[in-house]
Amino acid sequence: MRKITFILFAFFIYTANAQIQNKIYNCTLGKTSFSQVVNNVNNKGYLPLPYEDFLFANNVSWGGVKWAVATFQFDESRRLVKIRFLIDETTTPKNKIYYTFEQLKKKLQKKYFSYMVNDDEGIIRFVDKVTGLNLIYHNNEDNTCVELQYMYFPYFVNEYERGNNEL
Repeated sequence: MRKITFILFAFFIYTANAQIQNKIYNCTLGKTSFSQVVNNVNNKGYLPLPYEDFLFANNVSWGGVKWAVATFQFDESRRLVKIRFLIDETTTPKNKIYYTFEQLKKKLQKKYFSYMVNDDEGIIRFVDKVTGLNLIYHNNEDNTCVELQYMYFPYFVNEYERGNNEL
């Protein structure tokens, strides 16, 4: 009986402390500054290219996937609020794009099953109190692509509420 109680307690502690990853390339969503992201991305061997409130890096690896591009988005105080990874048919065969989506979907569902809030055809979402994670498969006449997005959830909730208050 003690073993069962201990196992249940350990499982509860594990799931209570588990959360969606919010640190990528040693950059923490909602905390890391623009200049720190530049340094960290450089240290990973990628060349960050600035454009307005974004940084871009081409041909990056994350989560076992070689992505065509990663974008890093910042808020008004130049803190990292979103990271987006993308592959599309300009760099990857169409059948491999869908295969990548399916493989990532399985991994994410297994790892973050308790945080899943949406699983429609082509989009799966996970949210905890700090991080939003979207895996999106786009397939239309113009382009086929897969996106993996990590977002600092409090920032986007505040943006949504600010937009609604203006109405």
